[in-house]
Amino acid sequence: MRILIIGHPGSGKTYLADSLHTVTGIAKLDIDVLFDKYPYCIVSKKLYRKMFGKLLGNTRDIIIDGYHGHLMPNELWKSADVVIYLNLPSEELQSNIRSRYELKKANREFSHGQSLFINVIKNFMLIKFWDKKLKREVEKSKNLLSKNCAFYELKSREEINTLLNTFCSNDLTRPR
Repeated sequence: MRILIIGHPGSGKTYLADSLHTVTGIAKLDIDVLFDKYPYCIVSKKLYRKMFGKLLGNTRDIIIDGYHGHLMPNELWKSADVVIYLNLPSEELQSNIRSRYELKKANREFSHGQSLFINVIKNFMLIKFWDKKLKREVEKSKNLLSKNCAFYELKSREEINTLLNTFCSNDLTRPR
């Protein structure tokens, strides 16, 4: 089963991917980590998609999460069984990002060779300025999905937990 999870920073993509991985045992891949590891690929979407395709290989069962969903190869969208779009309110996203920052600051962790404070500002700007872009990308990507693909847009933590419970009852692939 191919599960794609997309949404803004702080929306719970990694939490959901980790939870689904725990329930199913399906391998997971965070494309934001891949993007941060190879930032030079931002120059060329084609190069990034090619590298992503090679990394993925013939893997059929995988959970993929990340903000940079627009860089996923079209074939991946077409072969998805489930797509989950986490569209939480911006106030909740900002609160989650602040909490993440405070926790990592307390643990003296740093991310991607930058100050975590810079990452927090970057994430706030992603939420504020890229919200319309993400929504356009989601609509564009929905056109690539097969008729059998289940698409879920979740707008609250309660909906995320309900989806997890649904998945545990083996009823996730029914389109809504």
